Amino acid sequence: MSTIKAAKPKLRVSAKYIGPIMELEAELSDRPQHLIFARNGTGKSFMARALRLLDPVKNESEDEAEIPSILVSEEAVDHQGTFALFEGNECIGSIGLNAHAGSVNRSKPSYIYHVFSEDFIEAHVRNRLHGLDGNITHEIIVGKENTEIDAKNKDLSELQEEVEKKRTNLVAKFDAGKAKLKSDFNITGSLGSFKQLNSEVYFSENKYVGSENAKDLSGLLKQYNLYKSLPTDPELPQEIEVTGIFPDLAEIGEALHRVTSPSSVAAQFKKRIQHNPNFFQSGLELLKTEDTSCPFCTQGINETALQAIDAYTQFFNDEEAKHTNQLNRIRKQLDQITDIIQQKRSATLKEKLRFNELKKFFSSVSDETSVDLSTLLDQLIETLKCVKAVVETKLTGLGVEVDLPPSNFTMLEAVLTKAVEENAKLYRSISSLVSNSNSERLLIQNGSCAAFTSDFAEKNDAAIQEIRQLNVEVTSLFFEIEILQKTHGDSGSAKARVIETFKLLLRNFFADTYTFDETSFSVRRKDTEIARGPDRTLSDGEKSVIAFCYYIARIHLRVESIEDYKKLFLIVDDPVSSLSFDYIYSIAQCLKYLRLADDGQVLMSLEPQLSRPKMLILTHNNYFYNVISTNNVVKSNGLFQLLAGNPKHQLSNQKAFATPHVLQLRDIYEVSKGNKPPDHTTPNSIRSVIEGMWKFCRPDIQDFEAFVKILISDHKIEIKSVLLNDLCHGGKFSDPPHQEAEIIEAAVEALSVVEKFAEGQLKLCE
Repeated sequence: MSTIKAAKPKLRVSAKYIGPIMELEAELSDRPQHLIFARNGTGKSFMARALRLLDPVKNESEDEAEIPSILVSEEAVDHQGTFALFEGNECIGSIGLNAHAGSVNRSKPSYIYHVFSEDFIEAHVRNRLHGLDGNITHEIIVGKENTEIDAKNKDLSELQEEVEKKRTNLVAKFDAGKAKLKSDFNITGSLGSFKQLNSEVYFSENKYVGSENAKDLSGLLKQYNLYKSLPTDPELPQEIEVTGIFPDLAEIGEALHRVTSPSSVAAQFKKRIQHNPNFFQSGLELLKTEDTSCPFCTQGINETALQAIDAYTQFFNDEEAKHTNQLNRIRKQLDQITDIIQQKRSATLKEKLRFNELKKFFSSVSDETSVDLSTLLDQLIETLKCVKAVVETKLTGLGVEVDLPPSNFTMLEAVLTKAVEENAKLYRSISSLVSNSNSERLLIQNGSCAAFTSDFAEKNDAAIQEIRQLNVEVTSLFFEIEILQKTHGDSGSAKARVIETFKLLLRNFFADTYTFDETSFSVRRKDTEIARGPDRTLSDGEKSVIAFCYYIARIHLRVESIEDYKKLFLIVDDPVSSLSFDYIYSIAQCLKYLRLADDGQVLMSLEPQLSRPKMLILTHNNYFYNVISTNNVVKSNGLFQLLAGNPKHQLSNQKAFATPHVLQLRDIYEVSKGNKPPDHTTPNSIRSVIEGMWKFCRPDIQDFEAFVKILISDHKIEIKSVLLNDLCHGGKFSDPPHQEAEIIEAAVEALSVVEKFAEGQLKLCE
């Protein structure tokens, strides 16, 4: 049965307050070689200086105490910045910078970082080509046969095989659980928390401890399944208003305290009026406009009737009547308020029920409880009944002062108002969740990822701890072997290796034009001393190339034993400054072919059994990036661009990125084959492709027009340069447009140029 190979850890970059980079947390690929391209001003140079500091070897050309003040962002409130590299969850090198204290704190690096930058050139090469530092006494343990080392290597191999087998089984189990999680919770592969699920978390330096807030996975699944059953158009709970349900206690209290003397109207009239006061009041109002006949029976009004009307009018004008009317109005208002409260009581129970029905679908509010307003409203009704009873008592004796019954109206109003506000907040919250149910789905799905990690750790704790213990044993055995290798073996001269490698690279770049004299440790021209000295004779580009060669040669000074060559991590920062196109290509090819034999010998080869060192290349140069990309120096998933952000920077993978040259070449290829009509961009693409051929293949020709003339005279390829200039740089509105056939013809001619100078490029279009 085939086993699943454990995933290789990916390189990760972390930075805070480094130059213009306020924050950067970016995962690259699991490949050994990477390139980061950046525009000016995005922070590439600051990142390069931070990478330089991962190398603990002191650079004599710089004062390390001054570096934090240069690198740490001005925005850092505490004047501190950090930079770190990780492989998976393991930190392989980090620095902490304190600009205030002028200090640089490093972690122990997992690799030997060898950095090429302007700092390297300044420290080791600039103005020194007439005599490089040849005072090299460093030696390398090259090893010899040792039975103890052989035995331990065998034990190490067996132990590593056991770890690999157990870890592969665990990873397969983890991945199966992850697939089930994705299916159960209908998770898309783009969900951030799902993408971050990785069994590596159980094998970091510190033992994994699950989150205290992680929920039960089975409970979350029940919650998710319940969420999926949410009705499409559920009834949402509505907010309850409590305005207008509290009586005017000041008016009631005044009416109850007021003492009114009995009216002088005869008792028989009082009795009639009190039986139905509204009837009599209505009649008296009508008599104000009609005083000769009765408004009810239409008969004339006699003396007896007039006396009765006067008695009725006197009663209503009397204070007793006014007081009685006020108390009757208050009693009626209390009845109306009680009816309103009863209606609101029914409504609040209905809305509470709606909330309870909906909250079970949403884990974020499932534990929330709305306030039961019915109890408070019942208390209010009872209090109003007591007030009404006192008002009715007052009606039977206006001459007696009566007090309001003891009540808690003020406190009840405050409590009820607060409860209504709390419920309204809950109701708005759940209504928002229903309207935006995606947020609840994401909440459950993200929670399920955290729960899965904890759940898997709990169920597989024994297997995880066994693998962790085996890893400790592997590490211990590895260090034992390393110590034996460094103390039990023959040594070889690092200086001889530096010379050998430096000579190899000079031949690779310059053939026999420049050589190296190992006696004087100086660069010569064709084995002859340069009269004016190499520093005054060589161009800046040649100096940069020689500096790069010397950088590669000095890797032998960074290792203590043969095994250390496997730990080399090359950091190459913009090695193409002041270089012509042919040298840029040569640098790229050197990086592509650079190999290390088992004995540490540097070779230029593509032999698969040879080791290629880890490397991280940084550049601002578009052309260098294109050469690296198109010549497969770095695989496509190892190509990244540093993008400025506010506040976070990003590293964007460029594996789907086609260089402008490739896009333009494809464009004119399709036009020339009749697969698409030309448009306003085609002439510019034609000129750009031809210029690329000129600059790359014939940099010795001074200008573009001269290159076009050579195409005509030497290669019989006629390019419509006038047409290209017109359409590439613009023309007048009055100028007649060029015919489509002319542009197609120019596209065909441009492909002839590519076929002549770089035929392999056309395969990109097929």
